[in-house]
Amino acid sequence: MAEQSATKHTRLRLAAAALLAALAAAAIAAPAASANVSIAATPNTSGVLAAYTLVVPSSISKSRLQARAVIATGIPCPALNVVSPSSSNAVAGRASSASSKRTVAMQMRTPGATTDAAFSSIRACQANLPTGLKSATVGKVSVPASLPQAIDKIAILGDTGCRIKGSTVQDCADPAAWPLAQVSRSIANDKPDVTLFVGDFYYRESSCPSDLSGQCGGSPAPISGLPFKDTGYGWLADAFLPMASALSAAPILAGRGNHEACDRGGNGYFLLFAIRANAAAACAPTASGEAPQTIDPTWAVDLPISSTRTLRTVVVDSATQSDNGDSELTSWAAVQRPFYRAAQSLSTKKSGRESWLLTHRPLFGTEAVEPGTTSSWESVDQTAAASGLIGNFNLLITGHAHQAEVAQIPGQPAQMIFGNGGTLLNEGEIVLPPQGPMRDSTGQPLSPLYPPYPNATYLWGKLEFGYSIATPLKRDGQWRFAYKDLNGKSFESCTAIGKNARCG
Repeated sequence: MAEQSATKHTRLRLAAAALLAALAAAAIAAPAASANVSIAATPNTSGVLAAYTLVVPSSISKSRLQARAVIATGIPCPALNVVSPSSSNAVAGRASSASSKRTVAMQMRTPGATTDAAFSSIRACQANLPTGLKSATVGKVSVPASLPQAIDKIAILGDTGCRIKGSTVQDCADPAAWPLAQVSRSIANDKPDVTLFVGDFYYRESSCPSDLSGQCGGSPAPISGLPFKDTGYGWLADAFLPMASALSAAPILAGRGNHEACDRGGNGYFLLFAIRANAAAACAPTASGEAPQTIDPTWAVDLPISSTRTLRTVVVDSATQSDNGDSELTSWAAVQRPFYRAAQSLSTKKSGRESWLLTHRPLFGTEAVEPGTTSSWESVDQTAAASGLIGNFNLLITGHAHQAEVAQIPGQPAQMIFGNGGTLLNEGEIVLPPQGPMRDSTGQPLSPLYPPYPNATYLWGKLEFGYSIATPLKRDGQWRFAYKDLNGKSFESCTAIGKNARCG
């Protein structure tokens, strides 16, 4: 027994040393950004590097919550310790009150074998949270344990990582240039009931250029020779370290962005954030050494707003797309279309239920352009793939464009973009395109297969870092969205009524 115990402690020390090396690298890249962050990933005797709670469908977990842990390789999954509220029971003729404590086993999630050294240092664990909990800890790290009976506040953000791609380098060491840690703290201060993440965690796609080491020196780099860009250490630096405050504040419903496509950051996403138990290796390179083109199945979860009102959030994976699919119509639209058809089925209208579509790429979105330049509608493949299939939705909740934006196409759900969470913002100005979606620059339809939309009647946008807090108004289908800056100060208030949204 003593020999086994010594071996176990040796593994723990080695794992902690590996983690400290990774966190030190991340801290070199972002010392100011990580200051004062209460990070769950601090090494502890349970071997937990990070712990958090995912929002999942009730078909997976009755509570709609699943606890996750990131651990060092070689460490067993920690215990999930849960506490139910106190209850009075008659014992020997007297009333007694005691909390109910129990332990739930966590199951290992293992990355694909062909990810090689990129994910050799970390593993993930999962366990469904029982309903009606008072608190929960993974090892010794507290995680959000329950959803309220009535959700009053929803945080929304996306496009958060520190961009390192070739010669384009964000200053990861400057909290003003990469403010994700401050955004995370501000979200935690708002005390949301749940957080919606619209995709794009991962932006560290290159080694830090030697002449820019003051901005990104020490940042975990991709492993050469592999057909993808992310690493386990990179996910600690780009997501878990700076987002610790927000992850500890509320359960997160995590969508997948194009930066989590299999040839970019997909292996980490499927290991750490995908909801399916068998998805951890979904992006692993094929036998021929290529990154697959994986689309995760469409899914939905119901969030209680009141005793008579439910918000159904339907999640469509729009991470993968042809290279030209943002600006041109390609054959990928037909590949993607069944996933929007599934979303239409999941959003069937029902009394007391309203639906939001959450996907990464906007269906009716623009990107900022240079002054005097004509704007155009982006994500053409996705717009075509969803054509005629979004009539059940009130709102389209997306990211991808690195800005805050609201657009209104007559008769369609309002498009709301939350792509200003921390990565480099777009430059220029946000301008209403002169033609409706699915038309070319001359106003002609792009394809007879997909009817064009009318011109937009409204567009608002701003290039400022931050996030949004959505709060339900008294009547069904009515919401207020506060677009907030990195310090939590509102810079715009938008109201959504049914399918229509306006700001200011």
